[in-house]
Amino acid sequence: MDRTDARHGGTEVIVTQIKPGSEAAYRAFADRFIKAQAAFPGYLGSFIQPPLTVGAGWTTVLRFDTGDHLDAWMASPERAALIRESEDLVLGFHAQRIDASFPGWVPADPATGKAPSKWKTAALVLLTLFPVVMLELRFLNPLLSSLHPALATFVGNGLSVAVTTWPLMPLAIVAFRPWLFPEGQPRGRVPAMWSVLIACYAIEIAALWRLLP
Repeated sequence: MDRTDARHGGTEVIVTQIKPGSEAAYRAFADRFIKAQAAFPGYLGSFIQPPLTVGAGWTTVLRFDTGDHLDAWMASPERAALIRESEDLVLGFHAQRIDASFPGWVPADPATGKAPSKWKTAALVLLTLFPVVMLELRFLNPLLSSLHPALATFVGNGLSVAVTTWPLMPLAIVAFRPWLFPEGQPRGRVPAMWSVLIACYAIEIAALWRLLP
């Protein structure tokens, strides 16, 4: 295992083209796919973004704690069986390995010099990225409908990254600093921050529940 994998883990970005009319069936299939990969060692989570325009690909970001664990899932018989099962729903897909670090998003603890846990960083990314994606699907999608699907997806992803990187993640880091860096925090403060994070997830889901038709 090389140092990059040990420090940052392994991330795979997969863009999947779905056969027209198979979107609902693919959502159900994707849920089963996620449950299967979650059973493998080192699984950290995944995120699926539907296309912004008709005909564009579904983007999946898959994270494992090491490149070796990611390779084990990607080469597993379980994944191969699911890929064969999806042939009736999928036109094709493209997968690409990327560095799984979050450069510049979360600073090191000034007291210890250590970065926060990767899964805590991922939890804040989910907190900030989810509403951005939901709002893009509702309001940006119609504005980009005249563009080529590849360009529309690029614009949407670029906006998501920009909004998450600058205004949202810095705000989330300030709000959840005691949770990110628990060393030296008063007793009971870190568990309280857990409750706040879960409440924020619930509020986002409730607020955006009826946003999409």
